[in-house]
Amino acid sequence: MPRLQQRWSAPLVRSSRLLDNVCNTALFAVLLAAFYQYYSYGQYDPYGCRALLNDGSWPPADSNSHLYREFERWEPSGCRMREFSRDDFRDCLTGRRVVFAGDSTVRQVYWAAAARLDHVKAGLAVLDVFSTGAKQQDLSLEAEGVKLEFIWDPWLNSTKLATELTRFRAQETLIDVGTLKSQDEESAGLIVVSAPGLWAARHGGEDYFTLFQRGIDDIIPHLRSNLDGTMTVPTANLKKNYETAPNQILLAPVQVPLYDALSPGRAETITPEKVNKMNSYLASLSSDETSHIMWSYNKMTQNHWKAFEETGIHVTDSVAERKIDIALNARCNAAAVGHKIPMARTCCMAYPRESRVQPALLLMGVVVLPVLLWCNSHIKSIRQLMPSNDVLRATRTILFAMVWCWFMDRTQYFVKVERHYYQGFFVAGCLVFGLISLLFRRSANMRNITTSSPIRARSVSEPLRQDDSGFLSREQSNEWKGWMQFLILFYHYNYASQTLWAYKIIRLLVSAYIFLNAYGHTRHLLETGDFSFRRLAAVIFRSNALSAILPYMMTTDHMFYYFASVVTFWYLFVWLTLRVLSRWNQDPLLLLAKVLISAVLTSCFVMIHGPLEGLSTLCRVIFHMPWDSREARVRLSLERYIVFFGIMTASIVHRIALVQTRQVLPSSSLTGSTRTHGSSRLDPALAIIAFPDALTRPIKPIVCTFSVLFIIFFTVMAQMAIGDKVQYNLAHPYMSWIPIVAFALLRNSYRSLRNTYLALPAALGKISLETYILQYHMWLGGDATAILRIGLFDRYGSPLRGLGLAGLGRMLETLLIAAVFLCVSAQTHRATETLTHWLFGTGIVQGHERTTSVTMGSPLAQTKERTSEDGYERPLINPGSVDDANGVLWVGGREEPGILQRPKPVVARDPRLQIVGLAFVLWIGNLVYGG
Repeated sequence: MPRLQQRWSAPLVRSSRLLDNVCNTALFAVLLAAFYQYYSYGQYDPYGCRALLNDGSWPPADSNSHLYREFERWEPSGCRMREFSRDDFRDCLTGRRVVFAGDSTVRQVYWAAAARLDHVKAGLAVLDVFSTGAKQQDLSLEAEGVKLEFIWDPWLNSTKLATELTRFRAQETLIDVGTLKSQDEESAGLIVVSAPGLWAARHGGEDYFTLFQRGIDDIIPHLRSNLDGTMTVPTANLKKNYETAPNQILLAPVQVPLYDALSPGRAETITPEKVNKMNSYLASLSSDETSHIMWSYNKMTQNHWKAFEETGIHVTDSVAERKIDIALNARCNAAAVGHKIPMARTCCMAYPRESRVQPALLLMGVVVLPVLLWCNSHIKSIRQLMPSNDVLRATRTILFAMVWCWFMDRTQYFVKVERHYYQGFFVAGCLVFGLISLLFRRSANMRNITTSSPIRARSVSEPLRQDDSGFLSREQSNEWKGWMQFLILFYHYNYASQTLWAYKIIRLLVSAYIFLNAYGHTRHLLETGDFSFRRLAAVIFRSNALSAILPYMMTTDHMFYYFASVVTFWYLFVWLTLRVLSRWNQDPLLLLAKVLISAVLTSCFVMIHGPLEGLSTLCRVIFHMPWDSREARVRLSLERYIVFFGIMTASIVHRIALVQTRQVLPSSSLTGSTRTHGSSRLDPALAIIAFPDALTRPIKPIVCTFSVLFIIFFTVMAQMAIGDKVQYNLAHPYMSWIPIVAFALLRNSYRSLRNTYLALPAALGKISLETYILQYHMWLGGDATAILRIGLFDRYGSPLRGLGLAGLGRMLETLLIAAVFLCVSAQTHRATETLTHWLFGTGIVQGHERTTSVTMGSPLAQTKERTSEDGYERPLINPGSVDDANGVLWVGGREEPGILQRPKPVVARDPRLQIVGLAFVLWIGNLVYGG
């Protein structure tokens, strides 16, 4: 035993230390870079208001060119702007007035706002103006409870504008409270003013600059409060947020025209020198005053001649629509936060205050747990009452992961930018990962299989020994899951969900994951017969621990991380299918009957209205936990049959293993043999697979050929015959098993293939559950709707932004964030396993063994025997695996390096008490969280 421990412990310790060093370096680098950029220049734009009003760009056409419309989307630098819908506009400013004042350039923004609220009313109003021919007049329009007003005042010297400015209040004062006012007497919710530059240049002659200054100087006193200083921290009450959101005055700079398109008369008076001089005056104002100037209006038309109409002064309707969006984002984003954070907008927005649960979790991770660790290490009297340091460290690791999620996705330290789909980049990235993975080929851990062929022309007692990792080994299963996880991460990062062919591939990979899970759980249950509640509770806890705790920190809900719920749901159905009439499990034909019945019942449970709704009501009423039954039905219905193919595949593979090891024999060779698992009518056919001879050996290439044909058939059907996402979702449950089972047969058809695996995707597959959940906040931003950036090359005000090497810098940022993301995922994976063992490990067994339905002499039986001799029983953490006392992990009858350190003896606990305790903690947490 010491030699075995020395053999495995040294490499594991070295690799663990190397991983910790890499993780600590990446964490420190990201933390240092984030703090550096924020406190160097990010702190001067803490809410992204200056980024919204000062800079941005039109995104180039991506690979979805059929969806691309020029000037449809404006992207500020370092934050995300939302296109306001009619409902958003109404919710923010219902019962309020929006005032536009200035010349014809701001009148375009007025018409864009009118069309956004009610395009029919706006169209009729435009016809009315053209019919009268009086363009230089005041206008007004009311729609959806919002009153729009336009004041024709190109010099900014009218009495009406002066009255509006006098009434304006960023916030209601004590004098205003309780004063009865009509809508026209109240302060406007938003005032948009255009600088009088073009009118002054056209008609002011030599005094144009003096006239321009006179108009601007009347506005400046109302701009002296910094826009950032008016931001309010939103609450969970959306209506109250809109009511208390500050009113705003925004100033549009002098429009830089398209000089080549100006008429001769305008080109003579509106010159670049005049326009630049007036805009330079605006730029020379104080920082507080310039915080209200929308320089992005000129950025929208800079070097974009198509953004102008024929006059060279007025912009197209699409550009005007984006201009009103900028004004609405500046005015309304501060209020558009209810209980859920609107991740589609981060410009000019303060993140809401932490709930009562978040400070408690932060305090526990930063203060309480370090103190407990110190006390546990130095005070013997406390040590006896406390969990082990491993458990405390595991708890600290999970809290640390949640703090990182909050820090990266719920603060302004990291920048969130829009995603774009470029098919060439997506395909190239997948190919590069595949080529790198091929460099890390490894041999799977082998197991010695002693077989005695009863149908060969040799003595029955003559053994055949062969080294084989077995069908769908753990390494191979992790490799599959790793491919799935990489493609999903890269798919989300590149916004490939916008293309149908990529969606179909990802949908198939998710089904493959469910297939592998069902296969692994079934193999374990068939080999061990362990249907204990302890095992059931351990698997459920292991699958849901992270997704159950993370919503308290991130202000989301459990269903948001739907993958854990889907995996748990199908595990429960696998467990129930095998638990009921478990004596039928060893016969694949009898198990098939159970599987068919279970498939029908499962389809009814998922597809019929009622059961999922009842479960949703139960979660809401008892646990105060929102659980969307419609979302659950969509997710579960897509995988409602593949899980049962996983069960039957595991059953057949398990039965073949029994035939190979003579624990069962086909009926033609039973003389003098003892069958320990009964007989099945399928055994003679399985014996042909287990012991191929000259006559049956051609079966393998035939099966491989048909597998390739099936994969080709599925590809043609899925990618060419089905051209609609809705239609594919309807067909997917009935088709997904074809390529999955076919590929499994191909991948395991020859010993050299199944005994080799790719270590890189396999390593990612081991932590696939953690990476799937944490990707929402650590790999992507805005709840997986944006790209996370440190901000060195993207934040507004950065001196590195716009440099030639900015693209390379962004790539380095992505690599650093990826390293942190993967390291935290790996550490969280280990921590969750530690907590699972602590909560559901059986501890010391006194005087008796655990009873399992395994055959004596098999690896699992040997594990049980070693356990009894040693006095320790190892936890069953991973599906299809069990650790023995020697630090060897037995998976499907073969050994792998496991946890070498013997666990601290603990008193056996009733798992039912653990579940009740956890449910009570969640219930209390939801009560506090909901409040």
